Amino acid sequence: MLHYQQESSQGYHDLSVEALMLKQGVITLSGEVGSEMNHSFFESMWYLNQNPEIREIKLILDSPGGSVQDGLAMIDMIRNSKKKVVCIVAGMAYSMGAVILAASNERLILPNSKVMIHEPSLMRAGGNASSMRETAEDLIKTNELLCSLLAECTGHTKEEVEQLVQKDHYFTAKEAVEFGICDRIAETNDLWSE
Repeated sequence: MLHYQQESSQGYHDLSVEALMLKQGVITLSGEVGSEMNHSFFESMWYLNQNPEIREIKLILDSPGGSVQDGLAMIDMIRNSKKKVVCIVAGMAYSMGAVILAASNERLILPNSKVMIHEPSLMRAGGNASSMRETAEDLIKTNELLCSLLAECTGHTKEEVEQLVQKDHYFTAKEAVEFGICDRIAETNDLWSE
């Protein structure tokens, strides 16, 4: 982990770059969406929403996707934030990462980044026929929920989204903007401005 030395009236002290970024309203979401990312995200969002010096929150997103339930909890936090949440894709926003991107207040993407949407997949299978039927029904409901959310965020109909997600559908940065899952391609001042 990178560290930064900061001077104060009490001398020098080390801060991780991650802590320094958080003090400036920046959260990095890197890796698989899961309970650990969700918990860390909650703590960061709580801190930033309590901090009067922070006007907007920037999420730097690079995720292959992951847990739908954890991703939906993160979307709830974004939608209930007192501060504007700007999501910037830096690498990939695949699967649940793409849904988190779509649900943000402002959605940017770096020129060489990509987005991918698809139907949720079965994480585990097994058990008796009744259990498997219940799991399949839950998977169908989850797909309907995610398609509705993507339709709402992109301006497409639910039916259009349902057809598109039947297979992995990849977007370049330009295509993601054209589809409506991103608002625009990020510029230098979007990343480095204070």
